[in-house]
Amino acid sequence: MKKTAIIYRILGLGIVITTTFMGGVNILYYVDFGSLLFVLGLGFILSLVSHGAHDFFSAYRTAIIDSKTSDTASLKKALIIINGFGKNIMIGSILLTLTGLLAVLIARDDIEQIAAGTSLSFITIFYGLIFILLIVYPFTNHLLAELAERE
Repeated sequence: MKKTAIIYRILGLGIVITTTFMGGVNILYYVDFGSLLFVLGLGFILSLVSHGAHDFFSAYRTAIIDSKTSDTASLKKALIIINGFGKNIMIGSILLTLTGLLAVLIARDDIEQIAAGTSLSFITIFYGLIFILLIVYPFTNHLLAELAERE
């Protein structure tokens, strides 16, 4: 992966955080460790069930370290596994979003429960997108660029 791509991603994340602070929003509103662990954990577990631990970690090793020396079949396999990981992260996000919406529907009279359920609904989609942008998208782009170079 190119160093400039990493720098651009960090710069983009910095811009988002800076504008959030400038808007007067407390950054702690975006932190819910239970949701964070559930989204990432469920995506990780589903990927392990689908491909196994060895293939999962080998896919990231191929994307990070061995992309220049790996054969085309290994690059394609790594691309499939990492894309699947992104889809599994979104499955976890959607599952928690639906859970939050159900909490809103159940607690029709309690405004605190409605607020908590609504925030849970939206923060999980946010986490899913952030994880995909940080740990899936860069590696799939790198693998696609490496495959395109070989053709």
